[in-house]
Amino acid sequence: MLFKEKSAFIASDLSLKKKITDVLSVQLYSNLYIVTSFGYLFLIKNSVKEALILKKILDEGGVCFYFPKEQKLSPRKLIVLTKKGRVLRVDMALNKKSRRKLIDLSFDDEVISCLYVNSGSSTNSILVYTHLGNCIRMRTKNFKLYKGVSKGLVCIRFNKSDYAVSLIDDSSGEGTLLIYADGYVKKNPLGVYKLQGRLGLGVRCSLRNSKLKGCLTVNNSDRVLVTLSSGKNYILNCNVIKFTGKSSRGVRLVKLKNLDNIIGITKI
Repeated sequence: MLFKEKSAFIASDLSLKKKITDVLSVQLYSNLYIVTSFGYLFLIKNSVKEALILKKILDEGGVCFYFPKEQKLSPRKLIVLTKKGRVLRVDMALNKKSRRKLIDLSFDDEVISCLYVNSGSSTNSILVYTHLGNCIRMRTKNFKLYKGVSKGLVCIRFNKSDYAVSLIDDSSGEGTLLIYADGYVKKNPLGVYKLQGRLGLGVRCSLRNSKLKGCLTVNNSDRVLVTLSSGKNYILNCNVIKFTGKSSRGVRLVKLKNLDNIIGITKI
């Protein structure tokens, strides 16, 4: 995932731009769904016209999430999270257009994260994290499926200075790895977050003055690449980080200088 300093925009892969710009020469990416930060869903096929549309989206920095189109209908659902904490759930089996508006956004809102999950089971749940360190865990069935354009449903309440930064699925790892703006990192088991209803305040997952930069679902065998604005990269082995409580500070990963900050984290 990529994180911008003044925006909650998140991309799904550090090498996303290189992968998608090769859409004309690589058959693997000839049927690709693209979710943009301004709330549109594009189906990119192997044609010059659609490749030019994709290039324009990439140049404007609007790609938020991508996933391959499946040949057969499946029960998979697309879950979209916006900066203002709104969640929209879409049935991808009903999507038959190459360009579709998913969500109606306000002028100061944008799509920051997406999940492509199999919601056939009612036990699936999602976790939403905010910049000031709150987290709420909810069942996906709390959000109804939308067929047309909608504003989505508000999932968490927070003050005006806070905003959502990440959306993760609790079935894709053993725990969550949280990275903060001051260079600290910690790993929480998923069991510390209880299921709540929609419109809750969530639970505190960091200290009062800690600002959350991003989070990932990880296993002990995973490795995470952390990128700084100075160009330095750090590789973190998840098995060296012990599980801690949700209110702990964590351990220092890197000592940041005055103008240096974390701009990206991704699993490798």
